[in-house]
Amino acid sequence: LRTDYPDFYRTYKNNRLLTDPGFRRMSVVGKVVDEKDTPVANVVITVTGTDFHLFSGDKGGFGIQTMEAGSYDFVFKKNGYLEQRVRVDVNDGERTEVDVVLKK
Repeated sequence: LRTDYPDFYRTYKNNRLLTDPGFRRMSVVGKVVDEKDTPVANVVITVTGTDFHLFSGDKGGFGIQTMEAGSYDFVFKKNGYLEQRVRVDVNDGERTEVDVVLKK
């Protein structure tokens, strides 16, 4: 395209609007492990007072792409483990990391 239609390519290149650099910005990311530092998959993660409801992945990881700034109570539940509650402060434009240890 660049060599066959140089005018078209130049116009296209100069007029396009790049709105997303190709990655997703996450507001909150984290990992759930047990007392032996082994990742815990399929932990039910809820955020009190919101509609957020997700599960930890195979390696215990989780992420929420968009959250308003504020303080939130995250609840982590899985059969065989004690429920864990964590207070998380989310700031505009920043990524908050939350690492949780579940106890049996």
